[in-house]
Amino acid sequence: MNKNLLQYYSGTRGIGHTAAAMKGIAEMAKNQKVGFVVGSISSGESILRSYDLHNNPNVVIVTIGDINKIRGFDLPLVWDNYAMTELLVRSIEETREHERRVEKAIAALLGK
Repeated sequence: MNKNLLQYYSGTRGIGHTAAAMKGIAEMAKNQKVGFVVGSISSGESILRSYDLHNNPNVVIVTIGDINKIRGFDLPLVWDNYAMTELLVRSIEETREHERRVEKAIAALLGK
């Protein structure tokens, strides 16, 4: 499933993911805080600035590297296309690494 999503997001760049996300953020941020997950603070600020959302105190930038900082928060998250593809790539890599460790452990148990 992750590979299919990664192929989709990688293959559909430029079709309006960000514009749709920004419209959603603009509407929701009128009344509540919204997390915007991006690759870096600077890219998040740049995107928000281009949609005139950079001064909205209800928009909280969260980087993919700091995603654990949202633990315990109760706010909707909107994912930038880059952040989504990065999440999928990392998920696939972690799954592969886990599979390698399990295979190695099984081989050790079987004496191979």
